[in-house]
Amino acid sequence: MPGNDGRTRVRLPDDWRPHGAPSVRPDTSALVHALESHIKTLQGDNEALMQRLTTAEAQTEVERTRTEKAIAAFAALAERLDALAEERRRPWWRPWSDRGHDWQSWDHAGPTAVRGAVTF
Repeated sequence: MPGNDGRTRVRLPDDWRPHGAPSVRPDTSALVHALESHIKTLQGDNEALMQRLTTAEAQTEVERTRTEKAIAAFAALAERLDALAEERRRPWWRPWSDRGHDWQSWDHAGPTAVRGAVTF
């Protein structure tokens, strides 16, 4: 394969070494020691984060329980308010007719002032 200068270049295999050349390995003990200490640091951080996660999950469960209770209380309150609103929508004479009473059938001994005030 020709290079930029027109000369042919030969690519050697990556594992090629000249005959008799010793295989030189760099001293990696310092790097290994640094990486091992960093792994220990990361393991400690991981343990601390796991504890924080456990605490947060417990707090979340407590809050979930409180929220469910509050939702149930609000639902009960909404039902009570709906019932109260339904009662207020009825005309004032409706409770008497619901009980089977008829204001016109009362005799004169009954509440005549109420009977006289009713107009349709």
